Amino acid sequence: MVGWMHSICFGEFMGTLVFVLLGKGRSNWRYAPIPIVGDLAGGALAGLLLHYAHL
Repeated sequence: MVGWMHSICFGEFMGTLVFVLLGKGRSNWRYAPIPIVGDLAGGALAGLLLHYAHL
């Protein structure tokens, strides 16, 4: 899953780079932390579930 996520981020980065170079404007990076926070929260919840469910 991590490798897949990195390839998506790299694709978005390259797309942003191309659009900025073509004069399409700057990107809005305010949403950027959301996928990171979501992954960390999901991992923490999964860890708690495994810890307390004794799986």
